[in-house]
Amino acid sequence: MAQQSRQVTKPKKSVEIKEISLPMEPTVDFSSDQPEIIIIAGSPKVGKTFLSASFPKVLIADMEGGSRFLEYHPNKANIYVLQLSDLAEVRGLIVQLAKEKDNLPYDTIVVDSLTTLEQWIEEEVSKDLNCEFGTAGYGADYGSARTKMMRMINGFKKVNKRIILIAHTNISAEPGTEIKTLSLTGKVKNLVTAAADAVGFMGWKNEERIISFASTQKDESGSRYPQLIGKDIPATYQAFAETIGEIEPVISEKLEGEDDNE
Repeated sequence: MAQQSRQVTKPKKSVEIKEISLPMEPTVDFSSDQPEIIIIAGSPKVGKTFLSASFPKVLIADMEGGSRFLEYHPNKANIYVLQLSDLAEVRGLIVQLAKEKDNLPYDTIVVDSLTTLEQWIEEEVSKDLNCEFGTAGYGADYGSARTKMMRMINGFKKVNKRIILIAHTNISAEPGTEIKTLSLTGKVKNLVTAAADAVGFMGWKNEERIISFASTQKDESGSRYPQLIGKDIPATYQAFAETIGEIEPVISEKLEGEDDNE
């Protein structure tokens, strides 16, 4: 007896279309010109946490213990510190920030640091996949780590506060060349820097501690904001805020040409 062929009915795909209205007038809002996500990168002990703590009403999500050195910080009255010891606590922080979104006393949230956060994520992925990180087939571990990292950054971003992401740096030395990069895995680094509105590298110039947004082939600094493009500025909140127009510059009362000794 001939076997009858079964006809397979493919499920219909549901495609949602939403009605939209086209803008008929220019709608770019130039009134909000402040960076939402800033990456502050640099070598250990260069002052990344100290600089971040200078921002207004700042919550420091401290994963490395660096906040213990802020006891004598001049902005101490406006610094809120939360010590975090694992990924579960980071997720708990993001949940609480979302719940209290409209009642938060903070203007700035500092993630200190991206480097430690990535390490915790990699440890969790290794446990989930029961393998050493970097050995999963088809790069499944790297893909999972990228997804987890970006979910967390997006979770912080949804709070609608300024986000500062602190990162350590690697220095790749080649003959005649020294290249600074964020101490993050390749594609994670690319996604994180793409999400940031400004990436600044801290260092020293003419014996002054600075933060550089001057993008070069020797590092990954840069900015979407015209006020910061190509700038090396003193590593202080005052200098940063004056540069982006967040506060008015402090005008010296000394007259031009006046002698300091007079």
